[in-house]
Amino acid sequence: MDTIGVVLLVQEGRLRLLDAEGRGHVFLLSPSAPLEAQELAALPGRRVRLSHHAAPRLMAGIVTAIEVLA
Repeated sequence: MDTIGVVLLVQEGRLRLLDAEGRGHVFLLSPSAPLEAQELAALPGRRVRLSHHAAPRLMAGIVTAIEVLA
Protein backbone atom coordinates (compact mmCIF):
# COMPACT_ATOMS: atom_id res chain seq x y z
CA MET A 1 0.00 0.00 0.00
CA ASP A 2 1.20 3.55 -0.70
CA THR A 3 0.35 6.74 1.18
CA ILE A 4 1.28 10.26 0.07
CA GLY A 5 1.60 13.15 2.50
CA VAL A 6 3.85 15.55 4.37
CA VAL A 7 6.16 14.29 7.09
CA LEU A 8 5.34 16.15 10.30
CA LEU A 9 7.95 14.72 12.63
CA VAL A 10 10.60 12.06 12.90
CA GLN A 11 12.04 10.32 15.96
CA GLU A 12 14.55 7.52 15.56
CA GLY A 13 12.90 4.99 13.21
CA ARG A 14 9.40 6.46 13.58
CA LEU A 15 7.60 9.16 11.63
CA ARG A 16 4.24 10.90 11.53
CA LEU A 17 2.68 11.75 8.18
CA LEU A 18 -0.24 14.08 7.36
CA ASP A 19 -2.12 12.96 4.24
CA ALA A 20 -4.10 15.13 1.76
CA GLU A 21 -7.35 14.50 3.69
CA GLY A 22 -5.81 15.89 6.88
CA ARG A 23 -5.46 12.50 8.59
CA GLY A 24 -2.37 11.73 10.62
CA HIS A 25 -0.58 8.39 10.29
CA VAL A 26 2.20 6.84 12.37
CA PHE A 27 4.83 4.65 10.71
CA LEU A 28 7.84 2.59 11.73
CA LEU A 29 10.80 2.11 9.42
CA SER A 30 11.27 -1.53 8.45
CA PRO A 31 14.75 -2.97 9.09
CA SER A 32 14.69 -4.09 5.44
CA ALA A 33 13.98 -0.56 4.10
CA PRO A 34 16.69 0.79 1.78
CA LEU A 35 17.51 3.70 4.11
CA GLU A 36 18.68 4.13 7.67
CA ALA A 37 16.74 5.66 10.55
CA GLN A 38 19.16 8.63 10.73
CA GLU A 39 18.28 9.52 7.11
CA LEU A 40 14.72 10.26 8.22
CA ALA A 41 15.93 13.45 9.95
CA ALA A 42 15.92 15.29 6.60
CA LEU A 43 12.24 14.53 5.91
CA PRO A 44 10.12 16.80 8.18
CA GLY A 45 8.21 19.24 5.99
CA ARG A 46 8.84 17.18 2.83
CA ARG A 47 6.10 15.60 0.70
CA VAL A 48 6.71 11.87 0.33
CA ARG A 49 5.20 8.63 -0.93
CA LEU A 50 5.52 5.82 1.61
CA SER A 51 5.22 2.18 0.63
CA HIS A 52 4.05 0.30 3.70
CA HIS A 53 2.08 -2.59 5.08
CA ALA A 54 0.02 -3.16 8.20
CA ALA A 55 1.58 -4.81 11.20
CA PRO A 56 -0.45 -7.20 13.35
CA ARG A 57 -1.15 -5.80 16.82
CA LEU A 58 0.48 -2.42 16.02
CA MET A 59 -1.23 0.91 15.38
CA ALA A 60 1.61 1.94 13.07
CA GLY A 61 2.33 0.96 9.48
CA ILE A 62 5.68 -0.56 8.56
CA VAL A 63 7.49 1.50 5.91
CA THR A 64 9.40 -0.46 3.28
CA ALA A 65 10.28 2.43 0.92
CA ILE A 66 10.18 6.23 0.88
CA GLU A 67 10.12 8.44 -2.20
CA VAL A 68 10.56 12.21 -1.79
CA LEU A 69 8.17 14.04 -4.14
CA ALA A 70 8.61 17.48 -5.69
